[in-house]
Amino acid sequence: SVVAGSAWRGRRPCAGGHAESVLAADVSVGTAPAYRRTAARPGARPFASARPLSGGRAVQRNVALAARGRTVWAAWEQRRAGADTVMVARSTDGGRRFGTPRALAPGWWPALSVGPDSRLWAAWEHRGRVHVASAADGRRFSAPRTLPGGAAQHKPAIAATGRGAAFVAWVDHRGRSADDALPQAGLYGARLRVAVDAAPLLEQLERDGLVSAASGPRPRAGGAAAGGRTPA
Repeated sequence: SVVAGSAWRGRRPCAGGHAESVLAADVSVGTAPAYRRTAARPGARPFASARPLSGGRAVQRNVALAARGRTVWAAWEQRRAGADTVMVARSTDGGRRFGTPRALAPGWWPALSVGPDSRLWAAWEHRGRVHVASAADGRRFSAPRTLPGGAAQHKPAIAATGRGAAFVAWVDHRGRSADDALPQAGLYGARLRVAVDAAPLLEQLERDGLVSAASGPRPRAGGAAAGGRTPA
């Protein structure tokens, strides 16, 4: 049946088992929706044909994109050998064709950004920790750095802010609910800069008040290009 009416304001959220509000509106059922063909505007280009970023039948999800000029990078999760892996591929023709994808690291929820110096930044989550790596040439990634902290971290986002610099944000569970003292999600962020070792990263986090000296293990040093992953 169809319910019609107006908003009803109840008591406080979940107080005594009552809903905060109920909304209802008249709707039509049993009729097919009307669709109208829309012509493209003069000079407008429609979407090109969809095509897979990479071949194979592996499960893929949560893609992230970054571009500078006609160079486009894509990162996504892919199931490999029974584990979720962050894959990275590069296109040099505006996304028409992507090179062979390469594995960056085990993990989920990748994020990408490219700076004015063409340095590619990547962030991802693995086992409740956020990891960050960068590639000065957009291909060879440094060894991953793990953000310090003792609470779970999830779903990072990253944005390049200048030459050799970026900002990373994530969902962090270090907070506690005032009602039941259970872990409470909050958004945290930190500035990053390229450094020979990871100490400046931790020092910047401490200056920003995001971590304390005793908040967890120091992040691993960001190695040189050797040993990094290279998207085609």
